[in-house]
Amino acid sequence: MTEPVDHVAAGLKRIGHQYGHSEKFRQWIAATLEPLNNLEAVFLSLLDLDLDTAEGVVLDLLGRIVGAPAIIPDALSLPLFGFDGQENAQPFGDTSDPEIGGFWLESGGSGASAVVLDEAQYRIAIQAQILKNSSDCTPDQIIQIVNLLTSAPYVYVDGDMWIGVGLAGIDSLALFERRLIETFLPRPAGVGLRFFDNLIDGFGWADQPDSLGFGETTDASIGGFWIEEI
Repeated sequence: MTEPVDHVAAGLKRIGHQYGHSEKFRQWIAATLEPLNNLEAVFLSLLDLDLDTAEGVVLDLLGRIVGAPAIIPDALSLPLFGFDGQENAQPFGDTSDPEIGGFWLESGGSGASAVVLDEAQYRIAIQAQILKNSSDCTPDQIIQIVNLLTSAPYVYVDGDMWIGVGLAGIDSLALFERRLIETFLPRPAGVGLRFFDNLIDGFGWADQPDSLGFGETTDASIGGFWIEEI
């Protein structure tokens, strides 16, 4: 670590002999330079920051330095009326029990609320933001960030002016993980981002990697589902 400089002592040594015996002048020099010692101590402490152990205001400071948001909008599905397969969907109501069932999504609503990242999630977000800040948007760099944000199996897809994340239907990404990827994935200007369910072990043809053939009515484990964009 860089050794701090005692700016007060250094300043007092530079006083001309004409003023060397003036106690008030020496006190004024000391009072003027003492804040520099405090500032230098703060800057030097920044050199010892460790993202893996940072917490509280120090973690918040690191996040602000790199520009990582601590709040992810529209990342948690609200418990509204929906159908099987929809995240956090509620069934029809029951007149005998008002606790059963979900309300309709109002027109213009997103159906999701923001998520405030906890410290463990924010550490990951800061790492992802650091990678994004220094990224050249190569496939390897994109895959590195996706691996940081989710443990779900996926395949990277290059399209025509878009990049995609292909998923297995049984391991589809939660809305929260999709929002994280949308927030922190580096993309060139004009390049879109798409998510596909059932791209892994979905229905396809013999020359398509990670695909399955037609299903069998007597055995539900045979065959693949249609690939769907989510």
